[in-house]
Amino acid sequence: LFRTEPALEDRALSVLAGDSDSADLVLSLSNPQRRNANSAWLPHLLASLIADRQYPKAREIWARVSGVDPDPRELIYDPQFSRSSEPPPFNWSLTSSALGLAERQRGGGLHVIYYGQEEGVLASQLLILPAGNYRLVTRASGAEQAESLRWDLVCAATNVPIASLPLDQAVRSGWRFTVSPACICGR
Repeated sequence: LFRTEPALEDRALSVLAGDSDSADLVLSLSNPQRRNANSAWLPHLLASLIADRQYPKAREIWARVSGVDPDPRELIYDPQFSRSSEPPPFNWSLTSSALGLAERQRGGGLHVIYYGQEEGVLASQLLILPAGNYRLVTRASGAEQAESLRWDLVCAATNVPIASLPLDQAVRSGWRFTVSPACICGR
């Protein structure tokens, strides 16, 4: 066993993490005392696993390295928008750009400002959903232009839209959608 400087270790592990087949090697070589949600190599490893459609393995590594014990009954991680220490893609990725602003509110909730000049994503999360029928129930307050905001669900494996619904309709009646078996993949 040898010791390395943290920066050198992070650079070497980041290079290895670019190959999804090296996932177990990266985990075995990483220093357990420094392995956490902020590990520089973690985004590279997750990206390579996701590009290779190894979604369950990516989520398992994300949870282990981030110190998360996900509740298998919760299909969306952090639906209250209250946990910011775990990184995307299995936690919320929030945008602050020329498109608008999405940020967690103190005490939970999502604060969104949409400038209305261009289309794009303000908040996203990668979900692993079994094939089946679902219903999303959401709440919104102070949403003067809720019809300008949408919930979109896209199959990561095929990049094919599954469903889309304006926020105001989702708040009024909930959102029913179906994930087809064609969207399910992973090793």
